[in-house]
Amino acid sequence: EALAEGARASAGAQAAEVEILRKEIAELEVLLQGAQDLERRCQEAESSVEAAEQRTEALVGERDREIEAVRAEAQLLEASCREAQASAAMCAQQLATERASAKAELEARAALKDAEIQKLLQEVAQLKQEAKVASHQLLMEKDEQFQALQQEVQDAKAEARAQEQRLVGGFDAEKQ
Repeated sequence: EALAEGARASAGAQAAEVEILRKEIAELEVLLQGAQDLERRCQEAESSVEAAEQRTEALVGERDREIEAVRAEAQLLEASCREAQASAAMCAQQLATERASAKAELEARAALKDAEIQKLLQEVAQLKQEAKVASHQLLMEKDEQFQALQQEVQDAKAEARAQEQRLVGGFDAEKQ
């Protein structure tokens, strides 16, 4: 009876150890869920990069339309000056002045848009790089976590089997 009582106490302690191992496995599953959340955030960062690229394309289109509008205005000014040939010298001076002004305005607008586009392109490149680094880091962390999780699950299973075999061996020895 003392041996049976000792075996029962040992079995109870081993069952408690198995329960602790189960809790550790549950904690590892929570870590795995965290890794999946990180992956989702990386995908959201990639979506942000795509949105920034679309905004850049829209700014490029807007700049091109403004350039065309300024060119159209310059062409209208040239046409009105040709119609006023009676005062050719005055018209030529006015045309040159307005043309220079339109050109300066066009260059100023183009420079401003180019600066905005360059800034956006730099932001897009930075976001792409950050997304790439985050994605790589996530894959590395996920792989490490998965490896650790697999190892811990295997260790827990091996420990549970060993305890079960000790229990069975103890009961067999007790029977003998």
